[in-house]
Amino acid sequence: KQIYRKNEELRIKNKISNTFIVQNSNEFFNDILQIVLEKFDSKFGFIGYINSEGDLVSPTLTYDIWKKCKMTDKSIIFPKKSWTGVWGKCLKEKKAFIKTENFNLPKGHIQLKNAIAVPILHKKELIGQIVLGNKLIDYTEKDINDLTKICSYIAPLLFSRLKSNKYESDLKRARQTAEENEVHFKTLLNHISDAVFFQDLKTGKILSANNTACKRYGYSKKEFTEIELKEIDIENSKIQQRINEISSKGQLI
Repeated sequence: KQIYRKNEELRIKNKISNTFIVQNSNEFFNDILQIVLEKFDSKFGFIGYINSEGDLVSPTLTYDIWKKCKMTDKSIIFPKKSWTGVWGKCLKEKKAFIKTENFNLPKGHIQLKNAIAVPILHKKELIGQIVLGNKLIDYTEKDINDLTKICSYIAPLLFSRLKSNKYESDLKRARQTAEENEVHFKTLLNHISDAVFFQDLKTGKILSANNTACKRYGYSKKEFTEIELKEIDIENSKIQQRINEISSKGQLI
């Protein structure tokens, strides 16, 4: 029996590892859910993670369980203030719980006769949760121990995936902000009444110019990039003097 248990644990761990490697963010949640549903002979369940706002997000609710649930205000995001029932208690206390009776379920919710909820903790930090329900026979302490082991194995894998997703999200947001700032800057630059040039201090070449410069000196923006600033008849000698100072020092101050 001990050898069988060890082999079974290894089989499940290998399936979970493969899922994290080959599946995208949403698919691996569903695949892991199918693994644990089969392992614990459960009819329903969900897996969720804690987002940067501290809310529980459960992508697996969008699969077959979504069609069976008849609640009118269904959502896959659960703010802390909505954490109730056995799953909410599990999240709040960071402990595993079993419930076999007295389910106070909202109208339209899938009917449950039993449930088990286990937190996913990474270095004592709550990062997710697995909840299963409607096992043919009631859940036991052994189920808590076995599911806790699975959650402990999942924890570093999930933490790594969430960290990677956050980095990609932050990078995308930073790029979008930079692009928006660049557009705003160019719009502002092209609507001011002063002629503005950007010059390469080493070569003296003009890198770009605003619309006012084009109108004032009769060059197109492309033509500006083919000449040096000294070739332009700048009225104010102090401007040219200042440009020469910047060129020699390599700095504005």
